[in-house]
This record gives sequence, C-alpha cells and structure tokens, in this order.
Amino acid sequence: RWELPFTIESLNIHETIVIDLSTDDWKPMVMLVRITTLIGYCICLIVITRNLVKG
Repeated sequence: RWELPFTIESLNIHETIVIDLSTDDWKPMVMLVRITTLIGYCICLIVITRNLVKG
C-alpha cells in the first residue's frame, strides 16, 4: 500500500493517491498516477514559464 501525496501550490491542490498492490486494480492506477504526474508537471512548467515571461 503506497500513499502518494502531491501538492500543486499555484492551484491549491493537495491530493493523496493511495495504491494498494494487494488488489488487481493497481495497474490502471499506476498509469493514472503517471498521467496525472505528467499533467501536473506540464501545468507547473506552463505556470513557471508564464511567470518568467511576465517578470
């Protein structure tokens, strides 16, 4: 059982993803976590880039 807390400060998002490896449903969860993480990184990059451009 893994608990993965992640925070996106600029959007005020505080989530905890729980992955229980004892079930058979964990593979789609891992994919979901990877996709969510990628999206989160993209959002962060966009926000940082916009702030740099404005600054």
